[in-house]
Amino acid sequence: MYNPIIIIKMKEIKNSLPTFFALLAISLLSFQAMGQEPVKSRNSLEYYKISEHRVLKATLKAKEGRNYIFLQDFPVEFNIVIDTGSVSLGSSNTNESGEAIFEVPDEMFRLHSTNGVTSFEAIFAGTERYKPSESSLEVKDLKMNLSFTQEEEEKQILLTATELNGDESVPISEELEINFYVPRTFTLFPIGSKSLESGKVIIPFPVDLPGDTLGNMEVIAKIEGNDTYGNVSVSSAINWGLAQAKIVETNRGLGDTNAPLWMVYTLIVLLSVVWFHYMYILYSIYLIKKESKKALAENM
Repeated sequence: MYNPIIIIKMKEIKNSLPTFFALLAISLLSFQAMGQEPVKSRNSLEYYKISEHRVLKATLKAKEGRNYIFLQDFPVEFNIVIDTGSVSLGSSNTNESGEAIFEVPDEMFRLHSTNGVTSFEAIFAGTERYKPSESSLEVKDLKMNLSFTQEEEEKQILLTATELNGDESVPISEELEINFYVPRTFTLFPIGSKSLESGKVIIPFPVDLPGDTLGNMEVIAKIEGNDTYGNVSVSSAINWGLAQAKIVETNRGLGDTNAPLWMVYTLIVLLSVVWFHYMYILYSIYLIKKESKKALAENM
């Protein structure tokens, strides 16, 4: 006979199955909705003044799992912020490093600058996958001039830095750190670092560094990552470097009469080995024939 308690429990389980599957479906839909929620993006803005060129660089990234990834091929809008709102400068797409780079027109900068201070913003409108983000900064216009001086036998690099105060340019009062470099083949070689004093800094010229065949050498001065002025750099060249002898390259090929010696020697060795094997084979054939005739004569 069937146990009535077991029968009652089985009926309860059977009646609760629809409720269980309904709750399961709701949970799956909730997880799916959570999975489709846009990912938060991060947007950072930097300002560069390279000689007289002003450049904005926005870096766009988002966190996927535990790591941040750079967002490529997404448009970033660049604006100048004024009292009445924002003035659009234009847009630029991010590259493989998540960087959108935009050069600020000089006339736009001067038109919307107040006492040399200008406000910028970079806006990412977002997509279905990534949330919108924006960043902003304020910079003061800094002008640097790089020149060279010589006192007796000592050669020096002179840098002056000024900023606008009303309609006048005045020396920088802040003790900014200036880094000096000389371009090398794959990097910038540091030659000194010193703080501004009354808007001026002087360091010795590196006379022991090589220049080109005429002794020309470029010097770069930089203010890097400053909260007030951003990243500012200026460069200038002078023929105070060590002149290098001009290298004359000779194009030597295998078919030329002036082929490289290593190639000539290699070819001679290879041909000698080949001819040695030819002679050895002919000599072996001669010995085989000789021994064959000798064996034939002994058997007769």
